[in-house]
Amino acid sequence: MVDPQPTGSTETAEAARACAEALGDDGWRAFPHTFAERCSAGKWIAYRHLEYVAEAVAMAVIRGNGRLIINMPPGHGKSKFLSVWTPTWFIDNFPELAVVMCTHGAEFTAEFGRQVRNQFAANPLLRSKLSRDSKSADQWNTTEGGGMVTGGVGTGITGRRGHLLLLDDPYPDYRSAHSSTYRRHLEDWWRSVFTTRAEPNATMVVLHHRWHPKDLTWFLVEQEQSERWQHIRLPAIAEPGDPIGRAPGEALCPERFPIPALERIRAREAGGAHTWNAMYQQNPRAAVGGAVYGRFGQWNLEPGAALIDGLPLCVTFDFNIHPGMHALVGQYDPKHDLFGVRHEIHEWRMSLYDCLDRLHALLGSISPGKFRWPELHVFGDSSGRAGTISAGDSHYDQISRRLERAKIPFRLRVPGAAPALVDSIMAVNDALRDGEDNPHVRVHPSCVRLLADFSELLATENGLIEKSDKALSHASDAFRYWCAYLRPAGGPIHIGRGRFSVTVV
Repeated sequence: MVDPQPTGSTETAEAARACAEALGDDGWRAFPHTFAERCSAGKWIAYRHLEYVAEAVAMAVIRGNGRLIINMPPGHGKSKFLSVWTPTWFIDNFPELAVVMCTHGAEFTAEFGRQVRNQFAANPLLRSKLSRDSKSADQWNTTEGGGMVTGGVGTGITGRRGHLLLLDDPYPDYRSAHSSTYRRHLEDWWRSVFTTRAEPNATMVVLHHRWHPKDLTWFLVEQEQSERWQHIRLPAIAEPGDPIGRAPGEALCPERFPIPALERIRAREAGGAHTWNAMYQQNPRAAVGGAVYGRFGQWNLEPGAALIDGLPLCVTFDFNIHPGMHALVGQYDPKHDLFGVRHEIHEWRMSLYDCLDRLHALLGSISPGKFRWPELHVFGDSSGRAGTISAGDSHYDQISRRLERAKIPFRLRVPGAAPALVDSIMAVNDALRDGEDNPHVRVHPSCVRLLADFSELLATENGLIEKSDKALSHASDAFRYWCAYLRPAGGPIHIGRGRFSVTVV
């Protein structure tokens, strides 16, 4: 089961005041955020959201057997809070108890362990002291018998059990979170290693930003039903029912990331809305869902789309025997950051030779007598650079010879290696509709295969492309190669304000 949010702020605030009053002049030691501000001489700042989280952590520890999940966006102070100041606060207050702390990498985690250890070695405000033999960053002790051990996700945690178990950022990157293999590995490690290090009545805290609908937060909330997890979800921009009382549209940490800064992040984020919803709004279902191209919609249809004389013509290929070749013909307008797809070429079992015949006939029909565009830019799958068994030369060699014979000026724009599949899917989704809800793709309704792909393709468990239906995916693959070359994920994002220019052919 899951509590959607922790207990009300009034109850927590009253408990905070009672604890602080009981400690008198040492009231700042009661909670991680007041402790961190004092021990850092004001260098660490308890912003409102961190104060809220710190009080929830303290209450979970005080009650015992706490189970707390915190989702918040990157750059908002979560790791410094959880991985440095929370264990320092806990061990200084309970020097006979131990902390187990893990992140996605052992070396990364050991650095946090080193920072905590150094506080006990040098900070005069701390009452607990290091044992003289505590030299290692990943395992050390206090003179009272407590201490800290750190480890990486997937590794063993030896030598100590913990009274407070902390897991911060279990995923190293987007691809790991979208890998079913890594997710299962993480779940197995959680059950067989991490939780086995818990002492009776231990508290566990998990902190990460969301990546995937079935990431660790989903696993703990939906699958580990034997535990009752308190779940704090803090989106970068507030939504109705915000746990810390923000009005909808208010920034989580306006001191560091005011709304204009968040909007710039949303506009330039590598996956556009794809990663914005997951990483910043903590809503991966809105980012991924069941569709590969979840940002496709009516805004991408353009019945009047036509080819523009002053721009290069583009053709992009997906090489197939079964079900057959696919090619798309259109243009990219860099001024308006807009792809226009006007024609598609496909037939069951179509060979490359037949596809080039159809392309030649199409060009002749829409531009009789003379090729009227500056150039023909050729995009497609990088595998087409390899030589074929039947002809000995590559697909692009064959394409080049055919265009040379037709006296069509052309340029090959094919990378040496294919882009990562996840990256190219993100690039297409951002082009279909970016973080500011602007479409950068217009498709003529006659391109029925491409439109079917955009609307029907489903994601696998890994967030990739489910390809059991041979009739789907090839037209959109051709578009993926084109889009990833000109508008890659993580590349500069140009926000187009104009509509696709229409001329009469």
